[in-house]
Amino acid sequence: MWAEGSVLAGVALFIALLAARIRRRRTPLLTDTAGGAVALVIAHPDDESMFFVPTISRIVQHRPVHLLCLSNGNAEGLGREREKELDKAARFLGFTAPVTIVNDDNLCDGMDQTWSESDVAKHVLSFLSGKNVTDLITFDSFGVSGHANHIAVSHGVRRLSSPSMRVWTLASLPLWRKYIGPINIVMEFFRVASDSSACFITNDPLLSFCAMQLHASQLVWYRYLFVIFSSYTFSNRVDLVESDRYR
Repeated sequence: MWAEGSVLAGVALFIALLAARIRRRRTPLLTDTAGGAVALVIAHPDDESMFFVPTISRIVQHRPVHLLCLSNGNAEGLGREREKELDKAARFLGFTAPVTIVNDDNLCDGMDQTWSESDVAKHVLSFLSGKNVTDLITFDSFGVSGHANHIAVSHGVRRLSSPSMRVWTLASLPLWRKYIGPINIVMEFFRVASDSSACFITNDPLLSFCAMQLHASQLVWYRYLFVIFSSYTFSNRVDLVESDRYR
């Protein structure tokens, strides 16, 4: 028993040291206090807690961050309740600006619901007005889980990338890396550091769990398992979208 505990402690220390080195060598543009505001665009209430906590927890320490959710997650008729849950989770995670939640019949929650890129872009543009946002973060083209709404958000937002506003997308991991928890930090250590990619590592893995608890209507058993084993609980990699790539 003592030997097993020593091995686990050694592994934990090794990962912690790697995390510290990654933080030191990768000071991303996203934490530059000289920048403007940052926007996080998600599809559903709880996306922020399931996928983006390592990123959120770092950036809110340095820059104002605005949150846009493009639906209220009303697939099961719980939309109003989920709006309140998102507001609580956002405040817990350090957002100081009010959360913006879109209620549009063209953007209904559901894997079988098709969202048009133009509808997504329209709402995002309206949200950005007057906020001096210079960096926007959202899903990549696989949407982490392959959810149709996540993918639509990514495609709609990418259309807005420009020299005056950088768009960053959360890297979707292959299945074998998606559920290895803190071990994924080791994988990130071997990536070449660059200004077009930023790695965020949480200081407190319990943040994701505590934030998800505020989404009480969604806490079914498999979401507990997701938060416990998900690599997104411990680290995020966001990649910069080239501004002329999607013109």
